[in-house]
Amino acid sequence: NHPKVVLISPPSPWLLSDREHPPDNLLTIAAFLREKGVNIQFCDLNGFPEKYWFIPHGDIYGLSCTTPHYSIVIKIVAKLKARQHDALVVLGGFHPTVEPERTIRDTKCDIVIKGEGEQAMLDIVNGKRDKIVTAPLVENIDDIPMPAWDLIDMHDYVKMGTNSVIGPTPNNKEAKILTARGCPFDCAFCAQAAISKRRMRYKSVQRVVDEIKHVHYTYGVDRVNFFDDTFIVDDKRVVKLCAGLKDIHDEGILYDWHCLTRADRTDPELFRIMKEAGCSQLTYGIETGSQKILDIIEKQTTVEENMNAIKIAKAAG
Repeated sequence: NHPKVVLISPPSPWLLSDREHPPDNLLTIAAFLREKGVNIQFCDLNGFPEKYWFIPHGDIYGLSCTTPHYSIVIKIVAKLKARQHDALVVLGGFHPTVEPERTIRDTKCDIVIKGEGEQAMLDIVNGKRDKIVTAPLVENIDDIPMPAWDLIDMHDYVKMGTNSVIGPTPNNKEAKILTARGCPFDCAFCAQAAISKRRMRYKSVQRVVDEIKHVHYTYGVDRVNFFDDTFIVDDKRVVKLCAGLKDIHDEGILYDWHCLTRADRTDPELFRIMKEAGCSQLTYGIETGSQKILDIIEKQTTVEENMNAIKIAKAAG
């Protein structure tokens, strides 16, 4: 008799729209558990005010939590405990990873996951009951199935939102795809290092292409937003990825794509290759126009670099 697991994505009412970005981190855990035969239900509260929250019954509840979610998550846990005092409530994500003891104390949850959640959540389903559960980082992220997008209203999430500013595509549908986990940089304001320990792990080119084909044929997606913290870390890897992207760009599966990078990762030749493979926009983490603040936040870039980076991208088209 397997326990029923309900994974809950809390809303982010402070965003312009919290229906812009599917809860991929939690959907990946859902896909991983489902592949292992776990009975899963997904509860997506994004876009819903509290009076419309409906949370299905389960034996184990798993919630993802960043710091801005904290007060909302405290409310959700209280509701779950009030209706079902013996329920096992598990919290994971950036905030519980950084403040595990305090999270347990404040939220009255049962278990906190530190770090990546896939294996840790499976261990809990299989009976692990430590207050704080840590699993090692996933070494080969190709082993983890793609996010279980079928468990949410993905047709709503692929509607072109903020990024329609780049211009239209034939279908006006965009998906967010992750090609790697981690980021080697250590900006003072970023939580990434808390989970990834600044270690990069890449999906294979074929896996990235497969994910794009999947969202194209299932949801009509023709623009992809690669939301890796820094898309350009290893130039050689980006060149390899571009070869795969160029093929599906030329076939018309991928109209265009865009990504996040840093002002100190700007090689004009690399930009030319990216542009040929369908890259239409780069988003730089410029953060501020003040050198003093750049130094305080340990960005390791300069105002001059930021200005030049824009010119180099513009020159590449």
